[in-house]
Amino acid sequence: IYFFTQAVNDIEAVEEASAVLSLIKDYDITYPVFIDTEGAGGKGRADSLEVSERSKACQAFCETIRSGEYKAGIYASKNWFNKKLDITKLSADNVTWLAEYQDEPSYGGTYQMWQYSSGGRVNGIEGRVDFNLSYLDTQEDSDENQQ
Repeated sequence: IYFFTQAVNDIEAVEEASAVLSLIKDYDITYPVFIDTEGAGGKGRADSLEVSERSKACQAFCETIRSGEYKAGIYASKNWFNKKLDITKLSADNVTWLAEYQDEPSYGGTYQMWQYSSGGRVNGIEGRVDFNLSYLDTQEDSDENQQ
């Protein structure tokens, strides 16, 4: 689950996460629910947020998602993680999905998923698609839930 936010504060982020929880409650979701706070080309209402407010909104979204017993995560580019979010204000419980289009990522932080291309091709899909690698172990989580 991937949610592109326009929340301008933590209260709106909780409202958005609550709406997501209501939409996914009937599905067996094994991957994290991600928030994307990246800009909307300068036209989004959240584009000019200060780093501290954007970080608070991300954390509030993730905490709300976790309260629904799902994993939560943050999707962003290397530049966004380095300049638009304060990772020291984000929980280590959040899964990090890094977008960095190179042969090897140069991001200095920890990440569990890596989007390495936006120019992929898949038979049956018109146009380009994003390619990602996941380092998440969802099998471990499934085993834990069965015990």
